[in-house]
Amino acid sequence: IALAIFRCESGLDAEALSYTRDVGIAQINWPVWKNPVKEKFGYTLKDMFDIDKNLEVAYWIFDRDGDGEGSFEPWVVWQTNSWKGCIK
Repeated sequence: IALAIFRCESGLDAEALSYTRDVGIAQINWPVWKNPVKEKFGYTLKDMFDIDKNLEVAYWIFDRDGDGEGSFEPWVVWQTNSWKGCIK
């Protein structure tokens, strides 16, 4: 499911940047997550173009409560069910 979501969100492009300032392969919304990401990881906007760091942050957003269950709710393509069109 994550692969389909990220394919829809960024086309799996590690350098993707949207007009709403969603960045990297997982399209982390920088205006929303900037401060929590800096506090938790010490990462900058530039770091979000690094695939490993971007996916680390995406997993943290997915499983913020740490229970291992997670939620894709923060991603718009999940909310709209359009991720299903990106399954390959």
